[in-house]
Amino acid sequence: MSSPPLYRSPATGYRAAHGSVGYPLEIIARFIQKKGVPKGDDLAALAAELKLPIAVVRSTLSSYQDYIEPSNDAVKVCHGMSCHLGGAEDLYRDLHGQRASCLGHCYTATNYLDQEAIQTRSPENELSVLCLAPQPVITRNLLGNHAESLDTAIDHGCYEAYHYAIQQPPHKVIEDITAAGLCGRGGAAFPTGAKWHACASTKSDQRYVIANGDEGDPGSYIDRVLMEQDPHSIIEGLLLCGYAVGAHEGIVFIRSEYPRAATIMEQAISDAKKAGLLSHPKFSFNITVIRGAGSYVCGEETAMLNAIEGLRAEVRLRPPYPTQSGLFGQPTVVDNVETLVNVPYIVGNGVQTYTHTGTPNYSGTKALCFDSGFMRPGIIEVEFGTPFRDALNAAGGGRTELDAVFIGGPMGSIITKDHWDTPICYDAMHAQGLELGHGGVIALPKAADKRSLLRNWLNFMADESCGQCMPCRLGSRKAVDIMDSPAGFHSRADLDALLHTIIQSSLCAFGRDIPRAVIQYIDLFGDEIFNTSTSSS
Repeated sequence: MSSPPLYRSPATGYRAAHGSVGYPLEIIARFIQKKGVPKGDDLAALAAELKLPIAVVRSTLSSYQDYIEPSNDAVKVCHGMSCHLGGAEDLYRDLHGQRASCLGHCYTATNYLDQEAIQTRSPENELSVLCLAPQPVITRNLLGNHAESLDTAIDHGCYEAYHYAIQQPPHKVIEDITAAGLCGRGGAAFPTGAKWHACASTKSDQRYVIANGDEGDPGSYIDRVLMEQDPHSIIEGLLLCGYAVGAHEGIVFIRSEYPRAATIMEQAISDAKKAGLLSHPKFSFNITVIRGAGSYVCGEETAMLNAIEGLRAEVRLRPPYPTQSGLFGQPTVVDNVETLVNVPYIVGNGVQTYTHTGTPNYSGTKALCFDSGFMRPGIIEVEFGTPFRDALNAAGGGRTELDAVFIGGPMGSIITKDHWDTPICYDAMHAQGLELGHGGVIALPKAADKRSLLRNWLNFMADESCGQCMPCRLGSRKAVDIMDSPAGFHSRADLDALLHTIIQSSLCAFGRDIPRAVIQYIDLFGDEIFNTSTSSS
């Protein structure tokens, strides 16, 4: 007998009526694909199908960029930090396209998405994958032949860990993940074993596990590459998670800017299902790919849950936590794609092998993504504790002289030359006021227009704010206005005061961490930024 959910979703009525057939965000996407963005009677019909009030559905449709500017034919020009530094504004004017968030090909910046194909003005920059760790974990199937097909994946050892684990009791998997010290790779570094244990311990007849492929931080692309080149390791990680916590429903949530990744994951799931890998006498499992609709904040787990339920992508108050009351009010594990790829390695190779790398506090490795501002852009896997300088040297250093590098995207940190010997590890970086985030690394050339980049950064915040918190919603737009105002109308102090207000008043990390990182940037380059003519864009 299941306990009543701690959080009752407005979409619970839809789930109760439809059982396990489809998710609300899928229904909305199919409806729009067939009839366009609904209005009038169509809106009422969609609301009736979803068993949601019309006002809720209208609000949902107004909160996703893909529904506000629906156009399957429009070219989408990347305006992530790397592409901005590479001249995205000129490309946007040349192509007359739509602006898009980071497209996850930062090693070839600048880029644009034409239908489902990525095009670039830097085709000479091929993806490089290196491993500086004693043994590759995250990149184990990215080095050499990729494991996109099921046959190749099986040749690489995929599903062996699952076949072993299914012969053990579920709690043994949780114990191994806990003993290995695996923590989330999406930025928060929360202990994965503790999360799984909390979900498994919550009484319910229904649980969910979700692979978070909504990788939106400009500069990061490891999740996209894993989904495109090693999809079966993600599926196996989900299988192991589902078996461990007692969930029979899995979801891979993929941002709409990654259409190829979604297509490949769908094919991989279909192949695994046909091969009988998702059904076992002891455990059956279903996996659904759900494509996002253009909202950066869906990378936050509770906003993602709202999106899947067909609601606005807004952060939920916690507690309750998703492991207690997540999707449709049921216990839910949400793990980042990179995190899940670690799971089969741990189960298959043993805890001792995994903990042999890393530091006493953080076992294992981390994938760093270097952008086109480096001589050898691409993915570099390092064990925790590796000096950042070693990874920087492996990437060949900057193409031009660097002032600093961004790490962890717009919510991360700026690492200047005097911190390049900092160990790549959450605790060591926190001790110096730095955030590792998702591990995207963007070169900041000495010659870069620092004011233009700041305006791009603030525009990103204004565009991607979910709007739930008034200080974040209005403050981010006001910050852009300050940057655009005539010289002398607003001061650096005005912007600084505004950013501190947003930090103190925001509900989620988005509203707290972007202003924090912006303040760090202004502290470093304020004289250059505010002595530049405001005509820069």
